[in-house]
Amino acid sequence: MDVLYKIGEFVIVFLVIYLVTYLVLIRKNKIFNEDKIPVEVNYLVRMYKINIKKIDYKSLVYSYSLVNTLIITMVYMFVVYVPLYFILKLVLGFILLVGFMLLGYHFLGLYWKERGIENV
Repeated sequence: MDVLYKIGEFVIVFLVIYLVTYLVLIRKNKIFNEDKIPVEVNYLVRMYKINIKKIDYKSLVYSYSLVNTLIITMVYMFVVYVPLYFILKLVLGFILLVGFMLLGYHFLGLYWKERGIENV
């Protein structure tokens, strides 16, 4: 029963964070504007040489928002359920956040790099 509770909490936290992300960030970033490129897109363009003009920018925004939501939810679940002192939880959360971001954006960059080549 405890596992089902944690899975339910994961799903609820994921949906709430994605809803907030959608309302705050996604709605205003659907159209490509060179003056207002989000940091995530800028990182993917520089690290993985993705050509934004050849891919669907709206799908890119949805995909990095989904990855961000997944990262935040996983870090939340780890930090909440690990029985450590507050300072150690902060350090663990920061380390997990950086690690998950690097890993998540790596896979996202490889995915969009492959899709960009196929769409050329």
